[in-house]
Amino acid sequence: MALYKYTARDASGKRMTGTQESPDPDALLDRLSARGYIVTKIEPASASASSKKPFLGGFSIGGKVKEEQFIFFNIQLSNMIEAGLTLLTALENIISQVKNKKFKEVLRGVANSIEGGKSFSESASQYPKVFNELFTTLVMVGETSGTLEIILNRYAKLLEDQYELNKKVKSAMTYPIILIIVSIGIVGLMVTMVVPNFVKIFVKSGVPLPWPTRFLYGVSQIVRKYWLMIAIICILLFIMVSFIKKTPWGKRWFNMMSLRLPLFGSLNQKVILSRWARTLGTLIGGGVPIMQALIISKKVAQNAVIEAGLEKASQAVEKGARLGDTLKEDKVFPVEVVQMINVGEESGTLDKMLLKMADFYDKLIGYQVKRLSEMIEPTFLIFVGSLVGFIMLSMLLPIFDMLKAVQMGGA
Repeated sequence: MALYKYTARDASGKRMTGTQESPDPDALLDRLSARGYIVTKIEPASASASSKKPFLGGFSIGGKVKEEQFIFFNIQLSNMIEAGLTLLTALENIISQVKNKKFKEVLRGVANSIEGGKSFSESASQYPKVFNELFTTLVMVGETSGTLEIILNRYAKLLEDQYELNKKVKSAMTYPIILIIVSIGIVGLMVTMVVPNFVKIFVKSGVPLPWPTRFLYGVSQIVRKYWLMIAIICILLFIMVSFIKKTPWGKRWFNMMSLRLPLFGSLNQKVILSRWARTLGTLIGGGVPIMQALIISKKVAQNAVIEAGLEKASQAVEKGARLGDTLKEDKVFPVEVVQMINVGEESGTLDKMLLKMADFYDKLIGYQVKRLSEMIEPTFLIFVGSLVGFIMLSMLLPIFDMLKAVQMGGA
């Protein structure tokens, strides 16, 4: 089949263009006419034209689909199909409303592929940067069982819950990060600009400098004299750490440390387990076989340590073991996780129990994030206050000595 580029107008007279595979131009003309389009031009899609918009893994370079847009797409599509619209009609309606040009281009490609005879899951799998394996697997199950609208609703709910969780964690971390950046800027300005000017005044007046002032002045001189070297060292360290994190052992070490950090380690663990449990529960509830569901859900953990534990568990389950019993042997998975999974397996409601576990962890995460925010703010303010206080002390001590010298000279 060859690839053709067409120009047409719909029933309302709106001009539209696209590309589609077809045995010949006449077959494409018949197909477009059957959809109510008035075709004005059909020509072979040249290689030069297609190279203008290169694709990486099915999505245009520079293109980006926001989480909110993709969640809304799933909600719209499931509601339209549930209302009785055909998949193609629903996609056409959504395409007409999408403002993101890259996303519109991908959806147009999916619609053309479906019209060419492929299934929705096959068509979506051509764009893995937009439609991941989790989505295409669930859609394939929905198409097979005739419950596509239900599957899409479940997937939209999964995305919404994960989005809210990520938003909650990010919002809690934003304030401390802003405080750190502002504090570094203020302290850096005082050390490099204010302190040297004061020290010059003290030296001219012949006042002996106390040790806090000498220490701060020494730091100031080092920063001002070797700032370029310090910047280069920081950049090299960043590059080196980034390289190490990409190696298997480096990734595992950093992932392990992220789970062992004081306060933040347990929060990170809960976020990962909540995301994994919700994904696995959605897959199993959608009718995906347990082994395939374990393989897919393992990828959402995004932590080498937890992924290794899930890989061992999937291998044991494949040999006939129970999921809860295999996770029990790995200390990365808390006791409550193992117990809830055991209950789900015994009662035959593993999917529901996994979703309950995810909801339970989401509540714990919200509580822990609130506690962390309440702890970080005063702790950080005390630290910054102490640092600024030390700088002010180093400036005030010589001033007091100058005042004493003036008083003694006047006497």
